[in-house]
Amino acid sequence: MTLEEMLYSVLSSDTAIKVIVDDKAYPLGEVPQDVEEPYIVYQIIYGPGSYSHDGPTLTSTRVQITPFAQGYKQVKDLRTAIDNAMAAWRDNFNVHGWPFKTNEYDIYGYQKDYTQVPIDYIIWY
Repeated sequence: MTLEEMLYSVLSSDTAIKVIVDDKAYPLGEVPQDVEEPYIVYQIIYGPGSYSHDGPTLTSTRVQITPFAQGYKQVKDLRTAIDNAMAAWRDNFNVHGWPFKTNEYDIYGYQKDYTQVPIDYIIWY
């Protein structure tokens, strides 16, 4: 399973996320033009970098997951659901890796009334 497939699996199968966005989790560039908030966009920022000391290779990749919503509370609720789903990464994939949250910040869209919170993770797998 590729990293993108793992991300989609986490974002599309988590119950708390589905309550908010249904099945609206998209890779960057694949968001339908007429989609309504709330939804999630994810992308690979850089990677993979592989590390090994005579054992299994451990790969590090930076990803960004960005929830979009109509208001601050909804986007923050979605952010919390994403954080919780990502915290269960190791259990979901039975791998020796984990996501490490490195950054997040709030953005308000002035041309369209929405709020987004890009969240950066380094994922070791």
